[in-house]
Amino acid sequence: MLCDCPGLVFPNAASTRGELVCNGVLPIDTIKDYLTPMDLLAERIPKIVYNKLYNICLDKVKKMTGTEVLSIFA
Repeated sequence: MLCDCPGLVFPNAASTRGELVCNGVLPIDTIKDYLTPMDLLAERIPKIVYNKLYNICLDKVKKMTGTEVLSIFA
């Protein structure tokens, strides 16, 4: 079986490890730094999704960061 994934298998030099994890290129269980991918997710996913999916309230958070989301979730 051939699976063509242009741009994912051979990422460009500008891709960070966090972006590679979020894009599924690097397995999540091999990373040591969890904040970089989480910062990307906090930046890209709206607050309402976290509120509904995880039943947490991020309405008072002014700047969404991975640390803020994880702290409130924990």
